[in-house]
Amino acid sequence: MTEPSAAVPKDGRADLTRDVILIGASAGGIQAISKLLAELPPKLRAAVAVTLHRSPSHPSMLGSIFGARSKLEVVEPRGGELFEPGRVYLAPPNRHLVFGGGLVLLNDGPKEHHSRPSIDVMFRSGAQNFGSRVIGVILTGHLADGVAGLSAITNEGGLSIAQDPAEAFAPSMPLNAVTHDDVDVIVNLNAAAEVLSKLVESKGVDAAARTHGARRLNPVLPRDV
Repeated sequence: MTEPSAAVPKDGRADLTRDVILIGASAGGIQAISKLLAELPPKLRAAVAVTLHRSPSHPSMLGSIFGARSKLEVVEPRGGELFEPGRVYLAPPNRHLVFGGGLVLLNDGPKEHHSRPSIDVMFRSGAQNFGSRVIGVILTGHLADGVAGLSAITNEGGLSIAQDPAEAFAPSMPLNAVTHDDVDVIVNLNAAAEVLSKLVESKGVDAAARTHGARRLNPVLPRDV
């Protein structure tokens, strides 16, 4: 995947190209991510990266679990792979997933929110590398990992989505996102894949939010396109 080619115009309206989806989750995230990936279309014109808080030492079958449900190819990168549309890149245990030069990279940087991989680290790197092309998604989880990173995405003209805290297994992460980031769209998990597909297809935030089970948090934001 190439570097961003368009900046955010001065009037605040972000470029309509949305081809990077970054998903973060913690407690309850296996079930939530499995459901979301199962409903994303097989020809989605976006690259997807997932950070889920996971044990640094125990063997994991997460890649296989997600891959069995997803219509997109799911990989646990070793670092240095092209970040390509139509694939899902899952952060491996004890490594931060970041980006550079259109590649998926891994590092052993300090834990954030007691976690490595950290959602904030992935979100910030995505915002720095892909700007307004990014859609950041916060799903179920405890505490606040991902909230600062989600703000970094919106500050670069990207879009932010949070699972409805009322339905989340662990509501803290999406609730903190709603409280502190003014997310663009709040979704029930059943609506998340359709909302993301509409945004990737450049149908606009309002059109995406009209999906059953989704709603705008703040309909007067200048990013409403």
